[in-house]
Amino acid sequence: MDSPPVASSNAFYLSGTTQTQVVTDNSEFMFCGNMANGGLFRLEGQVNYTDIKSRFHDNSAIDGGVFSCSQCNLTLITTTCEKNQANIGGVFKIESSANLTTLNSIFRHNTAYQVGGVISLTTQSVFNLVSTTFEYNTGNESSTIDILGASTSLVNQITNCTFTNNNATKNTVSFNNALASIQYSQFKNNLSQQRSKNLFVAFATVNVSNCFFSSPK
Repeated sequence: MDSPPVASSNAFYLSGTTQTQVVTDNSEFMFCGNMANGGLFRLEGQVNYTDIKSRFHDNSAIDGGVFSCSQCNLTLITTTCEKNQANIGGVFKIESSANLTTLNSIFRHNTAYQVGGVISLTTQSVFNLVSTTFEYNTGNESSTIDILGASTSLVNQITNCTFTNNNATKNTVSFNNALASIQYSQFKNNLSQQRSKNLFVAFATVNVSNCFFSSPK
């Protein structure tokens, strides 16, 4: 079966400096794609994008099923992302010193055919995930988060988050060349065929405290 044609322009293309600020609120974004980078949003430069209480579903791209973010500051608050897909980063492709923050958000049934069922983060970028749920996501290298070469000075934070019923060929969460802290979070009933049902750590420093891990029988 042939792959669908790749569209030449994004639904939203934001570029500029910190003076560029965009907010979406209580909206629905669906069936956008098939893009090369960012099924819906392509963010370049130090732009600031914030979403509050919106739903993103059934979007697709080669990289970054919903968001492709290079150098940007991206914040999601009480946002739901589900059934999005890409080769790399089922929802997010985060790169080039970008910053991702999620709060009280849900990521469900997203897919990456290669790396990062929800998040693919590289090249000196960093995230802060708070009270966020990752469930029923799938991926090859990693079903939820894949970090390769994050910021060497800033710590990726996972606080009060839940990872449940995610399914990967290799890992649920992968840290490679990264700094991370995981606190008050739960990992339950995640599946992996090869490496880790929960955390894979390589050339990284990861501090885990007050967390709960439970594997399927």
